[in-house]
Amino acid sequence: MKKSNKNKTARIVVITGASHGIGLAALTLFRERGDTVYDISRTSGTDIIDTAAVRAFFKKVHDEHGRIDVLINNAGYGISGSAESTTTEDITKMFAVNFIGLANCVSTALPYMRAQNDNPIIINISSVAAVYALPFQSFYSASKSAVTGYTNALRTEIKPFKIRCCSVLLGDIKTNFTASRKNNENEILDYHENYKRAMNRYETDESRGYTPEFVAHRLYKLSHKKNPAPVITFGFLFKFLVFLGRISPTRFMNWAIGKVYKQ
Repeated sequence: MKKSNKNKTARIVVITGASHGIGLAALTLFRERGDTVYDISRTSGTDIIDTAAVRAFFKKVHDEHGRIDVLINNAGYGISGSAESTTTEDITKMFAVNFIGLANCVSTALPYMRAQNDNPIIINISSVAAVYALPFQSFYSASKSAVTGYTNALRTEIKPFKIRCCSVLLGDIKTNFTASRKNNENEILDYHENYKRAMNRYETDESRGYTPEFVAHRLYKLSHKKNPAPVITFGFLFKFLVFLGRISPTRFMNWAIGKVYKQ
């Protein structure tokens, strides 16, 4: 089996959606720190929802290096609009990337990781929206809730194989995610004003958010933790908000979210 000619201490890292934003910042940082990093994305030639392509990708990485030490499932995108007006096609496409593609990569990497017995790690990128269901981003919130729930169950299943696993709830990040979010072009008139107010608030908050480099440094630190928490949040504000969301009644949280986004 062919081995890497690079530094023997370098880890083999796979990051989905590493062609831009957080993924690219993480890829750059991990490489600078000595790891061998692969991007798996449509830009690099592999669609994560294409099972055959994903299997071929991971097989190639494993054939070259004999292991996969870190998998960061970062790929994803958002759609906005009222729940009523969002099309089944858009919902299906977003869940395919945000959830099914993530699970596809995990299921493909796990046989290699189970055979290693050297504490590899899977980091699944979720969102604070998994805790705070956001108006006019209902399906994005649902997809990230699915990621968190899936990760918690997965963590228990793979614990006997000494594979670390966690989800990261990200808050507002200043990336091209805002510009690439698909906005509903045929929003129902009755929702229009509330929709516009909410989206203006989202875009303003995201433009003031953490940088991709901030997230990349914390992902790097997290990837070295021996026993990471099941669910992790970066930044004091978002840690506090997630804590508050977990201890507060749902009725209160829905009221508070409505006030923030002027519903």
